[in-house]
Amino acid sequence: MVFKTLSRGKVGRITAMVVPLLICCASAAVAKGSMVPTLIDLEHKDADVDEAGKLTPPLIKETVSMDADLLPIATTIGISEYVTRLPKLRRRLNDIGPINTLERLTARQDLSETQEQMMRAVFKANMEVDYMLARIDAETNTFSQLLQDLTSKRDKDVMVSTILSNLTNAALWSVSCSFTVASTHHPNYSYDDGINGIAAAIIPSALSLYALYQLQGPKRNLQVDPNILNPMFAAPVSVDVDYPAVVKTYLGERPAGRTFGPTRKDRLLQLWKEKGYLPSSANKHLFDEKENILAGTISKKAAVTIKMIQIRLLMLTDLRCEVIQLKKQFLGLTNIADAK
Repeated sequence: MVFKTLSRGKVGRITAMVVPLLICCASAAVAKGSMVPTLIDLEHKDADVDEAGKLTPPLIKETVSMDADLLPIATTIGISEYVTRLPKLRRRLNDIGPINTLERLTARQDLSETQEQMMRAVFKANMEVDYMLARIDAETNTFSQLLQDLTSKRDKDVMVSTILSNLTNAALWSVSCSFTVASTHHPNYSYDDGINGIAAAIIPSALSLYALYQLQGPKRNLQVDPNILNPMFAAPVSVDVDYPAVVKTYLGERPAGRTFGPTRKDRLLQLWKEKGYLPSSANKHLFDEKENILAGTISKKAAVTIKMIQIRLLMLTDLRCEVIQLKKQFLGLTNIADAK
């Protein structure tokens, strides 16, 4: 009834006022419930809202705890400056605020570039360590093959000597006992029996002793061919097997938390002496000769034996276990660069 009393002109004016108002309300509701994030939403998706309803920027972790072992490695691979700059850059980014200003974009770019340069240096050093580990594995495979060849030849020689010992023992004692059989011509024990009995005792015993001697395996001449153990000793270091700078620094440093005492390299050498891989340093001539043989820096006749190859393999295993600890250092540096 109300609409009937209104003139057509008044209805048109009311409609013109209400329709725009409804359109504005609908647009605001759509914008509020929209799932498309804005630039500020992307920048501050983890931000907090204070009591006044203002958006506060997400805080970036400014510092990361660093082990004592990391500083020498960081200095060696040239990223100690980056490690020092990262907390300052993160602090600067936190102080600027949440608004995407030119200053904030510049600070974020500086932080990203520093992180990228640090990660590149860590990646390069990690590849150098991987290369050294690959060299150790390659030499381990080579020495293992040589050890297998020497062991196979030794087993074959020992088997032949053992067979000859058993055959001669059986044949000579059979002949010796045959002379003790009574006959019309030789009713008593004869001299032939005694002679063959002596031979039956000496020859098989000699062959058995020779088989024991063959257990040490065949020997081969040692040629000058430096291996990855060469830099561990005082012998002249070949360029082909020299360690990367990061490995040299790591082995030349003391473990974390120790201001005095042997370095990692000295601890390895001391361990090898305790295990009997190296002779005592008291006999310098014997010690130097053993080092040169193990490092492959001299030529020596009949120096390549099964025992020597076994010692090389055990030393390579110890060296690999020590070098691979660098992976933990690189992981720590990566965590510092990639801290959020």
